[in-house]
Amino acid sequence: MPARRILVEVKVDRDLPPETALAQAREWTRLGFEVDPTYRAVPMSRSGDAAYTTAIIRGTLQAGARLDDLRMQPAVVDVWEDAPIGPVGN
Repeated sequence: MPARRILVEVKVDRDLPPETALAQAREWTRLGFEVDPTYRAVPMSRSGDAAYTTAIIRGTLQAGARLDDLRMQPAVVDVWEDAPIGPVGN
């Protein structure tokens, strides 16, 4: 199985910039995850009085690595395949 591009929603302390998610994600290389350096962290809004916000980051999951191992990380909210986006219809 080849490497897969994925999107990861990461918890970030409310007082820190979204780019903090990229620094956290660099620690997941042992899980087969590599941060895409060309993709900026995209901040997401969270409702309520949560002590954190979230950010979406993109990266590559190496062949043989498991999405579930990444999902089990305390800072990870969820993980999705990064599907290509293209034109629809004519």
